[in-house]
Amino acid sequence: MIIQISLVTEISASENEFYFLYKGKFFSILKRTQSNPIYGDFSFYCYPKWNDNLDQLVKIASSLDADDIMMIDAHEQFLDPSEKNLFKDLYSSIKNKFFGVDDFFDDLLNN
Repeated sequence: MIIQISLVTEISASENEFYFLYKGKFFSILKRTQSNPIYGDFSFYCYPKWNDNLDQLVKIASSLDADDIMMIDAHEQFLDPSEKNLFKDLYSSIKNKFFGVDDFFDDLLNN
């Protein structure tokens, strides 16, 4: 795993992309609904200069004004074949945390 999921403090979703705050920095992970031969199924973005809140990032990043946001992108197709599952695993972990899957099963199994 490329991040420690317990350090993700906020998550917001917009369609098939999850935006999150990790160690005070803003990121997102996108899962394409249709495979893209150039970029692959997943892309990971970081927003190093973003200084507003997560909801505002989601609002602007999912609009036509997204070109106004400085971001760094990484795409699944450009990863070494041995690292192909990194973005898939990250997407699943963020999605599970967003929907509270781990907490649900912890409560279910511990009660």
